[in-house]
Amino acid sequence: SFYILPVKDYSYLKLLLSNTDKRKKADTILSPQNLRYDLIWKTQTNDIPAWVYTGSTRLDSIKQNKIFVSYQYRIGDYQPWKFYVQTIVYEIDTINGKLRTKKIFERHEK
Repeated sequence: SFYILPVKDYSYLKLLLSNTDKRKKADTILSPQNLRYDLIWKTQTNDIPAWVYTGSTRLDSIKQNKIFVSYQYRIGDYQPWKFYVQTIVYEIDTINGKLRTKKIFERHEK
């Protein structure tokens, strides 16, 4: 099993994962800009968060092997901008410590 240490990194959530049995460590910064690389998220929203607005992420909860993260981000580089809040659930791959997207909740305009 992995130990999870959530850390605030600027306005983002950073997770430090450590598995003492297998001596594996991983760290992951969860930022809105990285959503563009999540195939499930891209398929559902067909958007790309704006680079010029950093947005933020925060840890909502950890339940068993699932991590609930809230994202705040902006869509659009030019006005009118749209700001959203959205929760995504990740699961820890117990072999390598990487996060896999399990569920993406509906986003809400802020």
